[in-house]
Amino acid sequence: MKISPAACAAIVLAWRAMTAPVGAVVDLDGGGVGDVWRLKFAAAGLAGNAGADGDGKSNADEARAGTDPKSPLETLRVHSVLRNGGTIEIRWGTVAGKRHKVQSAAEPGAAANWTDATGFLDGSGAEMMQALPLPGGRTFYRVAVYEKDSDSDGVDDWEELQLGLDPNEDHLHGAGDLAYVTAGLTATNVVTVLGPSVALAESAAVPGLVTVARAGYVALSGSVVVPFGAKNATIAVTQNAIALVGMRART
Repeated sequence: MKISPAACAAIVLAWRAMTAPVGAVVDLDGGGVGDVWRLKFAAAGLAGNAGADGDGKSNADEARAGTDPKSPLETLRVHSVLRNGGTIEIRWGTVAGKRHKVQSAAEPGAAANWTDATGFLDGSGAEMMQALPLPGGRTFYRVAVYEKDSDSDGVDDWEELQLGLDPNEDHLHGAGDLAYVTAGLTATNVVTVLGPSVALAESAAVPGLVTVARAGYVALSGSVVVPFGAKNATIAVTQNAIALVGMRART
């Protein structure tokens, strides 16, 4: 897409998923795609070099970007490119836990000599805008997305956010986040039903509580849903109103 001739620039309306340093993504099976991403989006059977949703991005690119491989609406896209005085304003969607760079080249294509037009820009899940000086000649731009591992623990920030961990702290779970996540990914899904309340009684004035807990990360469903990344779900058991009148408590 070209902007006005006066700007003398062309814009590539696309993003490129860049590979992070080895160890920043948990990939226990060595398949080249993060295990947390596969579980998050139920993508166990998707090949990395294929595309499941027809949005032009491979599943491997979607994994590195933290986007849903089954939704063409959820992909990183440039929203707009506008000239504003002596600058070009580029706006695009971001994903929390990922970081981005705007890059430029004199010619597009795989063999282009892309150079960084910005430093790393942390994604938040909201739209981002970057203003760049108006180039003096024909110039192409793209937005690249990178993985980020703020605490250098081998679990990238996006993965930690999906699992309810702190991207800036490694040792909240004893041996470290990588050991904790690895244990969760490899654990057998043992389900335990716990009763936090001392008793569940028909005559109780307040609801009782039942907690369903599990060992692993795989989503459980049925009458109780334990979402991906969560360890338990609590059920409020509300007594029948008629039980409050003259009935003996049963535990």
